[in-house]
Amino acid sequence: MLPPTPCTVIRFPGSNREHDLLAAIRQITRHPPTLIDSTATAIPRETQAILLPGGFAWGDYLRAGALAAFEPVLPALKRQAAKGTLIVGICNGFQILTEANLLPGALTKNTSGRFVCAWQNLRFQHPDNKSAEQTTLRIPVAHSEGRYYAPRNILDEMEDNGQIFLRYHDNPNGSANDIAGICDRTRRIFALMPHPENAVRPFHQSQDGLFLLRCLLERAQGDATLAA
Repeated sequence: MLPPTPCTVIRFPGSNREHDLLAAIRQITRHPPTLIDSTATAIPRETQAILLPGGFAWGDYLRAGALAAFEPVLPALKRQAAKGTLIVGICNGFQILTEANLLPGALTKNTSGRFVCAWQNLRFQHPDNKSAEQTTLRIPVAHSEGRYYAPRNILDEMEDNGQIFLRYHDNPNGSANDIAGICDRTRRIFALMPHPENAVRPFHQSQDGLFLLRCLLERAQGDATLAA
């Protein structure tokens, strides 16, 4: 278990995974997470990690995450990003972070044109792990706009900088370079399309989501090592 880690989860109109995420965080840390609405103009002062849950913010109107990127909480989120606060976006949260220009690239329609809801095998490599060793995780996805796109020069930079920490084994959406999760250059802003909060209980097909969330939340404590 991690030391007490104050986490804040931001709920947008149309979020539907916030309570699953709150429960998963409670399993990992000793500190109850705080839930705030996207209408808030400030992040709780004690926050060490901010998480954006999955769902359909504003019904994915225009495109996923487009309207959410203009919610009142975004200036506060960007201020926290500038301070180096850990930020994690999951599924719709990933889409919001790209729309807010906190991460490069964009999430577009799946190549199948269909909503994909299925368990996926993933290759996980923490950006701070210098070895080539990867961990195989099994975590579900649920999205219709999960195909990651970025210009080739950006993809090459991300590859060179080790900013791709999660890849699909069998790409379900046509994402460039099999990308399922990325981070920024500072390794303080992370985003992924799979839902680790739905792979945490004994009755789930896998509990690999606990491992992945723990690895990310450890960074709020300044611990860049992989979870045991």
